[in-house]
Amino acid sequence: MAERSLPELAREITSGAVRIAAATAAWLRLIAEFDRRGGWQGIGIASCAHCLAWQCGMSPGTAREHVRVARALTGLPLLAAAFAEGRLSCSKVRALTRIAEPGTEQALLELAIEATASQTERLVRSWRRAEPADPGTVALKRQFQHWWDDDGMLVIRMRMDAEEGAQFLTAVESIAEREVRRDRAAARRVAADPQAPTGPDELERDEVACARERTAARRCAAVARLAGAAHHLDRRPGDPPRREVVVHVDADVLADDTAAGQAYLDGGPALHPAQVRRMLARRPSSRCWSAAVRCSASGAGAGAPPRPSVAPCSGGTVAAPVPAAPRPGSSGCTRTTCGTGCWAAAPTWTTWCSCATSTTDWCTSWTW
Repeated sequence: MAERSLPELAREITSGAVRIAAATAAWLRLIAEFDRRGGWQGIGIASCAHCLAWQCGMSPGTAREHVRVARALTGLPLLAAAFAEGRLSCSKVRALTRIAEPGTEQALLELAIEATASQTERLVRSWRRAEPADPGTVALKRQFQHWWDDDGMLVIRMRMDAEEGAQFLTAVESIAEREVRRDRAAARRVAADPQAPTGPDELERDEVACARERTAARRCAAVARLAGAAHHLDRRPGDPPRREVVVHVDADVLADDTAAGQAYLDGGPALHPAQVRRMLARRPSSRCWSAAVRCSASGAGAGAPPRPSVAPCSGGTVAAPVPAAPRPGSSGCTRTTCGTGCWAAAPTWTTWCSCATSTTDWCTSWTW
């Protein structure tokens, strides 16, 4: 069999795309009629998209999109006819059905026939932005999701309305730009100091740092700074206690990186002992987290509970460390010694609201 020429291959590819579009249009008409007549209803079936995903082996999101387009085409005869003739691709129809109405159908059809699929999608996005947002849709689409990834990093996904989003981005960029200017000023002071090292490596690193003034690292730091500042604002009588970041760490690990033990965020990933030590060093300026240090009589931490919990501390004053009372023999919580109202989680735990040093041979939780 002789090899087909490239023009013949191009014609067959194009005609195949036309046939695929026509077949998809016919298939969507079947879906629309099936949905209209309620053929999907049955035990355990929640919707037509649910039935389509089950019977046709597609993902729920793809099935919902097919049902949406099928329903929209029933009220757009011009688009449906052009789709059935193969003049419009499935990508163009999927985009146009998001904005098309009987009054604008003809103009959108003429534009989509001459434009590419990418141009059509950009037009639809611009069209939707120009229309006033529906308050009900905005309220439904607001979301805040977060999770810890495999590298122990926090991933946050937010969706907010335009006003709040613009205010949020402006605050982040403002803090990031402020840090950039401070870094530049510090670099100029170092450069003006005759005693400071000014080798070629130092100058090159400074130029690279100035060129990366809007990096992801600075923006992440700005978001954390915003959250930390807002944590203490607008406190009123009757408000719940401030939430705390709780860190669990074995005393041996805190003293030696190579020791056996654990260091982790409560409900979060594991931490390196150096990270915990940095957090302990910052504790005088940050009072929104606590550290639960586990130790035992032998110092190995083996007798401590595997994952203790520490209640938030709402005390506003810092008391001097007081030696803990002897370990109680009965079950129940042990009252804190500083009088702030904190409670420990187990009979072998005592809570000090200060930068205390453990003087006991059982577990101690530090809160500030």
